[in-house]
Amino acid sequence: MKVYLARFEKNNKVSYKIGHTKFFYSIKRFADEQYKVFDNITIVEDINVQHASAITARLMAQLVEECLHGVFPKNFRLESHFVTEENLFDGLSGITEMFILEDNQTEDDVKRIFLNVKKNIERLLK
Repeated sequence: MKVYLARFEKNNKVSYKIGHTKFFYSIKRFADEQYKVFDNITIVEDINVQHASAITARLMAQLVEECLHGVFPKNFRLESHFVTEENLFDGLSGITEMFILEDNQTEDDVKRIFLNVKKNIERLLK
């Protein structure tokens, strides 16, 4: 399982999403046509969560994801932020985990926190 930090771009605006996926290459999570609504999607970083039991690996990935949501909660409405027509993103899988940077935050700040979690998770899983 992977826990990922993804960047979404549309209309020269950016948002981020933390989630988990079964795919080894996290970007495959967004291969579905529904994500074509964005101009670009990039995986900034991901955390590999492994366990002999697939169920345990999924639960561990969900735990890591939920902890990161506590640090980076959803803080905007997609249509307002990306300046699109109302309800454009209705039904889009995973939109509840998206967030935008606070005024004093940079992508490097978010990445640094994510990488710190990654380092600690990798140390715990060894």
